[in-house]
Amino acid sequence: MKYKYMPSLGAIIACFVAWQIATNFIPNFLLPTPYVTIRKTVQLFFSTEFVYHAHDTLIKVIVSFTIAYMGSNLLAFLSRSSSALERFIKPFIFIGMQTPGLIAVYIAVVVMGTRGPVSIVITSLLLCVDLYNVLYPSYKNLKPEYAELSTVYRLSKSKYIIHVILPQFMPHQFSAIRLGVSLGWKLTLLTEIFTINNGVGYQIQRHFNLFSIVGVLSWFISFALVMLIIEYGIIRPLEKRLVYYPHANAI
Repeated sequence: MKYKYMPSLGAIIACFVAWQIATNFIPNFLLPTPYVTIRKTVQLFFSTEFVYHAHDTLIKVIVSFTIAYMGSNLLAFLSRSSSALERFIKPFIFIGMQTPGLIAVYIAVVVMGTRGPVSIVITSLLLCVDLYNVLYPSYKNLKPEYAELSTVYRLSKSKYIIHVILPQFMPHQFSAIRLGVSLGWKLTLLTEIFTINNGVGYQIQRHFNLFSIVGVLSWFISFALVMLIIEYGIIRPLEKRLVYYPHANAI
Protein backbone atom coordinates (compact mmCIF):
# COMPACT_ATOMS: atom_id res chain seq x y z
CA MET A 1 0.00 0.00 0.00
CA LYS A 2 2.95 2.29 0.70
CA TYR A 3 3.95 2.39 -2.99
CA LYS A 4 0.45 1.98 -4.39
CA TYR A 5 0.37 5.36 -6.13
CA MET A 6 4.01 5.48 -7.20
CA PRO A 7 3.41 4.21 -10.81
CA SER A 8 0.65 6.80 -11.37
CA LEU A 9 2.80 9.55 -9.88
CA GLY A 10 5.72 8.46 -12.05
CA ALA A 11 3.54 8.61 -15.18
CA ILE A 12 2.41 12.17 -14.33
CA ILE A 13 5.98 13.29 -13.71
CA ALA A 14 7.09 11.70 -17.00
CA CYS A 15 4.37 13.62 -18.86
CA PHE A 16 5.49 16.94 -17.35
CA VAL A 17 9.14 16.19 -18.13
CA ALA A 18 8.27 15.35 -21.76
CA TRP A 19 6.15 18.52 -21.93
CA GLN A 20 9.00 20.65 -20.61
CA ILE A 21 11.45 19.11 -23.07
CA ALA A 22 9.05 19.72 -25.96
CA THR A 23 8.83 23.43 -25.09
CA ASN A 24 12.56 23.73 -25.82
CA PHE A 25 11.87 22.93 -29.48
CA ILE A 26 8.42 24.53 -29.93
CA PRO A 27 7.75 28.29 -29.59
CA ASN A 28 6.02 29.22 -26.33
CA PHE A 29 3.07 30.83 -28.12
CA LEU A 30 2.32 27.40 -29.60
CA LEU A 31 3.14 25.31 -26.53
CA PRO A 32 3.46 27.15 -23.21
CA THR A 33 5.67 25.71 -20.49
CA PRO A 34 4.12 23.58 -17.70
CA TYR A 35 4.89 26.30 -15.13
CA VAL A 36 3.06 29.01 -17.08
CA THR A 37 0.10 26.71 -17.75
CA ILE A 38 -0.19 25.52 -14.14
CA ARG A 39 0.04 29.09 -12.79
CA LYS A 40 -2.71 30.25 -15.16
CA THR A 41 -4.84 27.19 -14.35
CA VAL A 42 -4.61 27.79 -10.59
CA GLN A 43 -5.58 31.46 -11.03
CA LEU A 44 -8.50 30.51 -13.26
CA PHE A 45 -9.72 27.61 -11.11
CA PHE A 46 -10.38 29.89 -8.12
CA SER A 47 -11.87 32.76 -10.13
CA THR A 48 -15.56 33.71 -10.20
CA GLU A 49 -15.48 33.64 -14.01
CA PHE A 50 -14.61 29.93 -14.01
CA VAL A 51 -17.26 29.17 -11.38
CA TYR A 52 -19.91 30.88 -13.51
CA HIS A 53 -19.08 29.11 -16.76
CA ALA A 54 -18.26 25.75 -15.13
CA HIS A 55 -21.64 25.83 -13.37
CA ASP A 56 -23.47 26.28 -16.69
CA THR A 57 -21.51 23.46 -18.32
CA LEU A 58 -21.92 21.14 -15.33
CA ILE A 59 -25.69 21.63 -15.32
CA LYS A 60 -25.83 20.64 -18.99
CA VAL A 61 -23.63 17.59 -18.31
CA ILE A 62 -25.87 16.44 -15.45
CA VAL A 63 -29.12 16.94 -17.38
CA SER A 64 -27.77 15.27 -20.53
CA PHE A 65 -26.38 12.32 -18.59
CA THR A 66 -29.61 11.85 -16.61
CA ILE A 67 -31.73 11.79 -19.79
CA ALA A 68 -29.32 9.42 -21.55
CA TYR A 69 -28.99 7.13 -18.52
CA MET A 70 -32.73 6.78 -18.02
CA GLY A 71 -33.36 6.42 -21.76
CA SER A 72 -30.68 3.76 -22.26
CA ASN A 73 -31.99 1.74 -19.29
CA LEU A 74 -35.48 1.90 -20.75
CA LEU A 75 -34.27 0.83 -24.21
CA ALA A 76 -32.21 -2.01 -22.71
CA PHE A 77 -35.22 -3.23 -20.74
CA LEU A 78 -37.48 -3.07 -23.81
CA SER A 79 -34.88 -4.92 -25.88
CA ARG A 80 -34.86 -7.76 -23.37
CA SER A 81 -38.64 -7.83 -23.14
CA SER A 82 -39.25 -8.17 -26.88
CA SER A 83 -37.01 -9.54 -29.63
CA ALA A 84 -39.00 -7.50 -32.17
CA LEU A 85 -38.27 -4.30 -30.25
CA GLU A 86 -34.62 -5.31 -30.01
CA ARG A 87 -34.40 -5.72 -33.78
CA PHE A 88 -36.18 -2.36 -34.18
CA ILE A 89 -33.78 -0.53 -31.85
CA LYS A 90 -30.53 -2.09 -33.09
CA PRO A 91 -30.29 -0.15 -36.42
CA PHE A 92 -30.57 3.17 -34.59
CA ILE A 93 -27.87 2.08 -32.15
CA PHE A 94 -25.64 1.03 -35.04
CA ILE A 95 -26.15 4.36 -36.84
CA GLY A 96 -25.39 6.25 -33.63
CA MET A 97 -22.20 4.25 -33.09
CA GLN A 98 -20.95 5.01 -36.60
CA THR A 99 -21.77 8.74 -36.52
CA PRO A 100 -18.82 10.94 -35.43
CA GLY A 101 -19.70 13.29 -32.60
CA LEU A 102 -18.43 16.33 -34.51
CA ILE A 103 -20.69 15.57 -37.50
CA ALA A 104 -23.68 14.97 -35.23
CA VAL A 105 -23.12 18.29 -33.44
CA TYR A 106 -22.73 20.16 -36.74
CA ILE A 107 -25.96 18.68 -38.17
CA ALA A 108 -27.85 19.46 -34.95
CA VAL A 109 -26.66 23.07 -35.03
CA VAL A 110 -27.75 23.46 -38.67
CA VAL A 111 -31.17 21.91 -37.98
CA MET A 112 -31.92 23.32 -34.48
CA GLY A 113 -29.88 26.52 -34.46
CA THR A 114 -27.35 27.70 -31.89
CA ARG A 115 -29.80 28.53 -29.12
CA GLY A 116 -32.08 26.52 -26.90
CA PRO A 117 -31.52 22.95 -25.74
CA VAL A 118 -29.43 21.82 -28.71
CA SER A 119 -26.44 21.02 -26.48
CA ILE A 120 -28.50 18.83 -24.15
CA VAL A 121 -30.38 17.13 -27.00
CA ILE A 122 -27.36 16.08 -29.04
CA THR A 123 -25.28 15.09 -26.00
CA SER A 124 -28.14 12.96 -24.65
CA LEU A 125 -28.64 11.18 -27.99
CA LEU A 126 -24.95 10.41 -28.46
CA LEU A 127 -24.56 9.24 -24.87
CA CYS A 128 -27.66 7.05 -25.04
CA VAL A 129 -26.07 4.91 -27.76
CA ASP A 130 -22.92 4.19 -25.77
CA LEU A 131 -24.75 3.62 -22.49
CA TYR A 132 -27.16 1.22 -24.18
CA ASN A 133 -24.24 -0.96 -25.31
CA VAL A 134 -22.95 -1.11 -21.73
CA LEU A 135 -26.31 -1.68 -20.04
CA TYR A 136 -27.95 -4.11 -22.46
CA PRO A 137 -25.86 -7.16 -21.36
CA SER A 138 -26.98 -6.69 -17.74
CA TYR A 139 -30.61 -7.03 -18.84
CA LYS A 140 -29.98 -9.71 -21.45
CA ASN A 141 -27.96 -11.97 -19.15
CA LEU A 142 -30.23 -11.97 -16.12
CA LYS A 143 -30.18 -15.54 -14.85
CA PRO A 144 -33.71 -17.00 -14.59
CA GLU A 145 -32.46 -19.84 -12.38
CA TYR A 146 -31.83 -17.29 -9.64
CA ALA A 147 -35.52 -16.39 -9.70
CA GLU A 148 -36.38 -20.05 -9.28
CA LEU A 149 -33.90 -20.27 -6.41
CA SER A 150 -35.51 -17.32 -4.67
CA THR A 151 -38.90 -19.01 -4.98
CA VAL A 152 -37.56 -22.20 -3.40
CA TYR A 153 -36.06 -20.24 -0.48
CA ARG A 154 -39.17 -18.05 -0.25
CA LEU A 155 -37.31 -14.76 -0.47
CA SER A 156 -39.33 -11.60 -0.14
CA LYS A 157 -39.39 -9.20 -3.09
CA SER A 158 -37.07 -6.78 -1.32
CA LYS A 159 -34.50 -9.50 -0.53
CA TYR A 160 -34.78 -10.84 -4.08
CA ILE A 161 -34.00 -7.40 -5.52
CA ILE A 162 -31.18 -6.65 -3.03
CA HIS A 163 -29.45 -10.04 -3.08
CA VAL A 164 -30.22 -11.36 -6.57
CA ILE A 165 -31.07 -8.59 -9.05
CA LEU A 166 -28.78 -5.77 -7.91
CA PRO A 167 -25.57 -7.84 -7.79
CA GLN A 168 -26.10 -8.60 -11.48
CA PHE A 169 -26.98 -5.00 -12.35
CA MET A 170 -24.64 -2.80 -10.32
CA PRO A 171 -21.31 -3.46 -12.11
CA HIS A 172 -22.88 -2.60 -15.47
CA GLN A 173 -24.70 0.40 -13.98
CA PHE A 174 -21.53 1.91 -12.56
CA SER A 175 -19.65 1.19 -15.77
CA ALA A 176 -22.38 3.11 -17.59
CA ILE A 177 -22.24 5.96 -15.07
CA ARG A 178 -18.46 6.28 -15.40
CA LEU A 179 -18.63 6.12 -19.20
CA GLY A 180 -21.54 8.57 -19.34
CA VAL A 181 -19.83 11.15 -17.14
CA SER A 182 -16.47 10.88 -18.91
CA LEU A 183 -18.00 11.16 -22.38
CA GLY A 184 -20.75 13.56 -21.39
CA TRP A 185 -18.54 16.46 -20.36
CA LYS A 186 -16.38 16.16 -23.47
CA LEU A 187 -19.43 16.12 -25.76
CA THR A 188 -20.91 19.06 -23.87
CA LEU A 189 -17.73 21.10 -24.38
CA LEU A 190 -17.86 20.23 -28.08
CA THR A 191 -21.47 21.38 -28.42
CA GLU A 192 -20.73 24.61 -26.53
CA ILE A 193 -17.99 25.44 -29.02
CA PHE A 194 -20.61 25.47 -31.80
CA THR A 195 -23.64 26.84 -29.98
CA ILE A 196 -23.97 29.24 -27.08
CA ASN A 197 -21.98 32.16 -25.68
CA ASN A 198 -21.38 30.76 -22.20
CA GLY A 199 -19.90 27.64 -20.72
CA VAL A 200 -16.40 26.19 -20.67
CA GLY A 201 -16.57 25.10 -24.31
CA TYR A 202 -17.35 28.66 -25.40
CA GLN A 203 -14.38 29.96 -23.42
CA ILE A 204 -12.09 27.38 -25.02
CA GLN A 205 -13.26 28.46 -28.46
CA ARG A 206 -12.86 32.16 -27.57
CA HIS A 207 -9.27 31.70 -26.45
CA PHE A 208 -8.57 29.56 -29.51
CA ASN A 209 -9.77 32.42 -31.73
CA LEU A 210 -7.45 34.73 -29.79
CA PHE A 211 -4.55 32.29 -30.43
CA SER A 212 -4.13 31.91 -26.67
CA ILE A 213 -3.07 28.29 -26.23
CA VAL A 214 -2.41 28.82 -22.53
CA GLY A 215 -6.01 30.02 -22.18
CA VAL A 216 -7.31 26.95 -24.01
CA LEU A 217 -5.24 24.62 -21.82
CA SER A 218 -6.11 26.36 -18.55
CA TRP A 219 -9.88 26.24 -19.19
CA PHE A 220 -9.72 22.62 -20.30
CA ILE A 221 -7.53 21.49 -17.38
CA SER A 222 -9.61 23.41 -14.84
CA PHE A 223 -12.85 21.73 -15.88
CA ALA A 224 -11.11 18.36 -16.16
CA LEU A 225 -10.09 18.79 -12.51
CA VAL A 226 -13.75 19.35 -11.59
CA MET A 227 -14.69 16.10 -13.30
CA LEU A 228 -11.82 14.28 -11.57
CA ILE A 229 -13.15 15.49 -8.23
CA ILE A 230 -16.58 14.09 -9.13
CA GLU A 231 -15.04 10.79 -10.26
CA TYR A 232 -12.82 10.20 -7.24
CA GLY A 233 -14.94 12.03 -4.67
CA ILE A 234 -18.41 10.71 -5.54
CA ILE A 235 -18.54 7.93 -8.14
CA ARG A 236 -15.69 5.69 -6.95
CA PRO A 237 -16.62 5.78 -3.25
CA LEU A 238 -20.22 4.91 -4.16
CA GLU A 239 -19.02 2.10 -6.40
CA LYS A 240 -16.85 0.61 -3.66
CA ARG A 241 -19.79 0.78 -1.27
CA LEU A 242 -22.50 -0.58 -3.54
CA VAL A 243 -21.00 -2.92 -6.10
CA TYR A 244 -19.86 -5.60 -3.65
CA TYR A 245 -22.60 -8.01 -2.67
CA PRO A 246 -22.57 -11.45 -1.11
CA HIS A 247 -22.82 -14.31 -3.60
CA ALA A 248 -26.18 -15.90 -4.16
CA ASN A 249 -25.21 -19.01 -2.17
CA ALA A 250 -24.58 -16.82 0.87
CA ILE A 251 -28.23 -15.73 1.10
